[in-house]
Amino acid sequence: MSEIRARAPLRVSYAGGGTDVPPYPGLKGGVVLSSTIQNYAYCSITPRSDGMVTVSREDQDVSIGPERLGELKGSGELEFVRAVGKRFGVEQGFVPGGLQDQYASTFGGFNLIEFKKDSNIVNPLRIKRETLNELEYSSLLCFTGITRRSGGILQRQIESYEHKESKVMEALERMKELTLQMKDSLLTGNLNEFARLLNSEWVTKKALDSAISTNEVDRLLHAARENGAIGGKLLGAGGGGFLFLYCEPGKQVHVEKAVESLGGKAFPVRFDLEGLQTWRSPK
Repeated sequence: MSEIRARAPLRVSYAGGGTDVPPYPGLKGGVVLSSTIQNYAYCSITPRSDGMVTVSREDQDVSIGPERLGELKGSGELEFVRAVGKRFGVEQGFVPGGLQDQYASTFGGFNLIEFKKDSNIVNPLRIKRETLNELEYSSLLCFTGITRRSGGILQRQIESYEHKESKVMEALERMKELTLQMKDSLLTGNLNEFARLLNSEWVTKKALDSAISTNEVDRLLHAARENGAIGGKLLGAGGGGFLFLYCEPGKQVHVEKAVESLGGKAFPVRFDLEGLQTWRSPK
């Protein structure tokens, strides 16, 4: 039998990340602005006839099994494998996380995603091609050199709004406002306003938890702005990972050199407009 493969694009969340983390969206409603990029996570499934399961990561040369699914031992990524195998019937074993990733990767492109108590709504954005081209031309991703586990930050965030801490509640409401404003800036092609809102979103996001930014992240952002980045923020829950930077046109090389002098690694941005793809490999 042929192998079944899937390719899911990674996503960049420009605004609203955190408002999609339960229980907040069920209580207040969340909204996130994101796009997918041409960097992908791949997965292959090879049918077996013996009822056993082997899980492997080719990029790390790691293989576990064969075992029966319920007997597959291990934590971390294997917990997700078991959960998928049980058709999402497992209620425990996950680190805290938001709702946006699976929607962004499945639909692809630029979307305003609304999270409500009883439904989630994906609104594809019809952004002018010239705006997309200019945004792609002027943007960089920068790896901070720091990998991070987001569970601790998100758990503290959850506890903060369960206790209705005013600073966190106000920040989440402000982030939703900025998300809608940023959506409008993209639809009207006002990328300078988009960059300004990126900065505002980052300042607001940092109010959610003291560990969202680090000294290393602050230094990279400062260097980027000193050399031509007019908008920037850290992606994901915080603590490390990647920066998204919007640069003054023509200053991308200067920004790239500045962040790399501090140990960062800059990459161009290329948008994915297709989303999740699945296929059978040729026999």
